[in-house]
Order: sequence, then structure tokens, then C-alpha cells
Amino acid sequence: MNIKVDSDALRTGLYVAELDRPWLESPFLFQGFPINSEEDLRLLREVCRYVFVDPERSDAEAVRKLPGIPPISVDAPSAVSSAAKLDSSVNDYRDQLVAAHELRESIHVFLHQAMEDARLGHSIDTPSARRLVSSLVRRIMSNTSALMWLTQLKKQDEYTSIHSLNVSILALAFGHFIGLNEEDLNVLGLGALLHDLGKLQVPAEILNKPARLTPEEFVEMKKHPALGFELLSRDDSLPQEVLQIALSHHERNNGSGYTAGDEGDRIPYFVKLASIVDVYDAISSDRVYHRGASPQETLSIIYKMAPREFDTDIVQNFIQCIGVYPVGSLVELNTGEVGVLVGNNPSQKLKPQVLLITDRDKRPRPAQILVNLASSSWNDVADPPIVTKVLELGSYGIQPVNVLHDLIQAQ
Repeated sequence: MNIKVDSDALRTGLYVAELDRPWLESPFLFQGFPINSEEDLRLLREVCRYVFVDPERSDAEAVRKLPGIPPISVDAPSAVSSAAKLDSSVNDYRDQLVAAHELRESIHVFLHQAMEDARLGHSIDTPSARRLVSSLVRRIMSNTSALMWLTQLKKQDEYTSIHSLNVSILALAFGHFIGLNEEDLNVLGLGALLHDLGKLQVPAEILNKPARLTPEEFVEMKKHPALGFELLSRDDSLPQEVLQIALSHHERNNGSGYTAGDEGDRIPYFVKLASIVDVYDAISSDRVYHRGASPQETLSIIYKMAPREFDTDIVQNFIQCIGVYPVGSLVELNTGEVGVLVGNNPSQKLKPQVLLITDRDKRPRPAQILVNLASSSWNDVADPPIVTKVLELGSYGIQPVNVLHDLIQAQ
């Protein structure tokens, strides 16, 4: 709620949301701006008798010193706004997100061509795949969260290509989390990216069937790991681990998987990593015959699959990697504000980074604020903001994937 303030009571640190006259009749370039200097104050006092100040976008101390303003006006949401300005920039985050999205699109274009080559039985352009995965590794090592959120951009009609891309991103995030070096990350990411190419040699009517497969059709589908292995084996420069991921990503810890029915330690380590990620993305994706589960539901399903199908230690590490609050979750703070979780702090998993979308009354903010709940800025705050609940996607009309689209397109 904006506060009416006489111009002679204005001070630096306040955010002017409205004037007492049309903006076009003023010397100010932008509608809405912070008072940063004595020159700003001089111009405001010359032009206006009063203005309206947004306390949530103003410096808390400046609001507190306004005459006639009760303490309740400077509440927790105002503190969130103030500290957020010190910690993070929505524009900086948007720049990182756009750069990650551009790389993701380049890899998606490559995958379309690779899958067409696989369908026709042609060799795959593995040098291009290596270069793209290397770029992906460098970005994962510098900013994992942006790419993790981008895995929520999914299309049913492009499931195989999007799935392969997401599995590569998630496998790299997982590998980075558990401490793999850059060389190993490149191998893991490449294997994850190319793991499903054999599907393109499965009859199209089976691959694209908009319903569950019959037992006979499933027998045909189960041939895709061996078909992918055969295709990739033509390139003798590929690391053995890449071929193993293609061949064995459906093997299970108890021997119930395929193609060879391997179990336990007979399943290579990188295959175990890629297999969990493969299942995570499949369960959380919308298909014609099932609706994708939430990240929390998906992790719960995978947890129950151990140790029967997956190594328990690897599952526990993967759950820690995804986090208590997965990137892309819709969350509510103790302040009443609602936002999208856009980043995790590894050392403080209960204090993520949140892009605030609404104020405490669940009204859309005029400008989104990026808040780091782990920031030292909260050390002197009596009641610092925390996440109190994870909301259903779509609560208060907010779909995180739409917020993601808007951030990318705003660039």
C-alpha cells in the first residue's frame, strides 16, 4: 500500500511510486524511481506538493523516519525489499537465465539433427556434441540453478529430445554436486545427452503411441538401448562410459532391468547416476497417458525404489542435490509473500533464493524482488523471512513455468 508524503518530508532512500500530477508533465524519465540524491529531492519539491511512496520498495530506515508513520508500516515485507536490494539483482539473474536458455536452445537444435541422423541410421556428429556438453559443464559449474529451472520447459510433442536434454542437465548438476571433476562431468553429460538415441530406430508407431504400450510393443521398445549402443559404437573416439550409459540406463540394482539384467556392482557408476536422473525426469514429465508428478512427489517415488532398483547412497545424494525445496517450486514465506524458488544455498538448504511475485496480501508486485534467505543481511532482523510452505503449482494464479517464460522474454 502506497503512502502519501508531502514533498518537504521526502528523503533519500524512498521509492516514489506516483506523483500528484501526470508523469508526462514532470521532468522524470521513468514512472517509479528511488530517490538517490539531493538533486532528486530538489526536483520533486519544485514539481510536486506531495507524492505517493511505496514502503516495500523503499529503504526501511527512510520509511521509519517519515512523520506520522506508525511502526506497523515498516513490517517484514519491507525488510525483505530492503535486504534484497543489497543481496541480489533480478536483472543479473535474468541475464544468467537468458544465457543458459540460449545454450539450451543450441543443444536442442543439435539433438533434433542427431535424432534425425539416428532415425536414418547415420553417424552422429559427436564433435559438436562434445563442444556443446563442454559449454554446458562450464555453465553448470558457474550457475546450476538457472539450468535446473529450465528443465521445467517441457513439451509433450518433443518428449524424446527435451528428455535427453534435461537428463544431461540434471546429470551434470548431480555430478557437480557429488564432486566429479570437469573431465568426468564432460563424459557423464555426453552419455546422458546421447543415452536415448536408440529410440529413434524403434518403429514410429510404437515410439509415438499416445497410450501405454502393449507387452509386444514394450518388447520392441526395450531394444532401444542396444540400438543406441550399436549406433554410438561406430565412433571409436567415444569414452566407454558414454557407450555404457546408452546400453545400460534401464538396468536396475536387483537385476530386474534390461538389456542384460545386470545388478549391483555390475552396473557401472556413471550408469547408476544417469539412470536415477532418467527416471526422475520421466516421472516428472507430462505424457499423454500420465500427468507429471511434482518434484517432491517424484523424489518420494524414487526414494521408495531404493534399494530394490537404485543404490540407496546414490538416491540419498540425489535427493540432497535436488534439495528440500527444488528449484521452480512455488513457496510462501512467513511474511505472507509468495514467490518462486530460483536457487538453493548448498550450506543452508532451508534458506533458498526466492523471486517474490506477490506482496503479503497475495497481490502481484509491481516489480519482482530476488531475495537470498541465507544472506547475512538478516542477522540483525528479529524475525527474518523463511519459507513456511510449498504451494501447489497454480496457487494464487502463479505458474512458475510462466514466470520463467516471462523472465526470458523480458530480455
